[in-house]
Amino acid sequence: MTSHALRNDEIAPSPTERRPRLLVSVRNADEVHEALSGGAEWIDLKEPSSGPLGSVSPETAQAAAKETPFQIPLSAAIGELLDWPVPDACQLLAINRLAWLKAGLAGCVHCTDWQTRWRRMRDVLALRGKQLVMAAYVDAERAEAPPWRDAAEFAVAEGCRYLLLDTFAKPRRHVPQSQPASPQDRQPVEFASIATVRRAASENRSLWDYVSDDELRRLAGSLEPQGTRLVVAGNLTQADMARVPRQAAMIAVRGAACCNGREGVVDAGQVEKLRRELERCFGRDSGEGGPFLDTVDESSILGRSGTTCPRPGEAGNARCGDA
Repeated sequence: MTSHALRNDEIAPSPTERRPRLLVSVRNADEVHEALSGGAEWIDLKEPSSGPLGSVSPETAQAAAKETPFQIPLSAAIGELLDWPVPDACQLLAINRLAWLKAGLAGCVHCTDWQTRWRRMRDVLALRGKQLVMAAYVDAERAEAPPWRDAAEFAVAEGCRYLLLDTFAKPRRHVPQSQPASPQDRQPVEFASIATVRRAASENRSLWDYVSDDELRRLAGSLEPQGTRLVVAGNLTQADMARVPRQAAMIAVRGAACCNGREGVVDAGQVEKLRRELERCFGRDSGEGGPFLDTVDESSILGRSGTTCPRPGEAGNARCGDA
């Protein structure tokens, strides 16, 4: 674990300074209630048993959206770029309440045109009033993804509003096929052996095993002036709150908000502990100038149900190297 010269909690927090917000990933409407009761400030939808960015069903997303107050931002994981479009993509895009969708870069190290595929996917989502959030994996070698520094540079160049820095290694994981034939034919590509999966899972590494405190602070500080905000994730715990730079937009958690790990159930008590620790380290935010005031305007989301759904080849389903 990398040492650091200055901890955020060694500085007297100001009640008027902006601080990172607490994002909690939930898998259903019941967990929405638990997360909000505990003080979550952003709700994110994902199915943890389906990998780091597993997508929930449209029915689950719709039910969760109905339980999330409009003033609370709502996002959803939609898997990896090379898996797009995921099954039920049309139904997910039709949920007006979902303004932000997250996609990862697993497998893209083998794909020479992943940047082009990313732009296609972003443009398709934009037609539906959605914004695309890039998930860069700090354990890029394990994810077979581009180095996170390269991903961050690309995110800034493309004007991404948020960059999620996360770990790919989770209790369960998969790498998408680099050349899927069709949405129906795509199947997750497993690791080389069960032993590899078990060894990777037992390591239980976090963000800090790959990124130092100083690196994270410099990244957050360099992104913000260029219009991109950093979202920090990666098997974080309550004890990690003090290490996250103040310039970060959000601290994203799943396992730390659950009883019995990330595939357990979100618990309001666990979320409340995280929120209290966040405020202890950074102070109570005034709410002015916060990172969520630029979320997609409701008028830009509504009234787009007639837009064409993504088709294979439009937003990332083309074979690697295709134009």
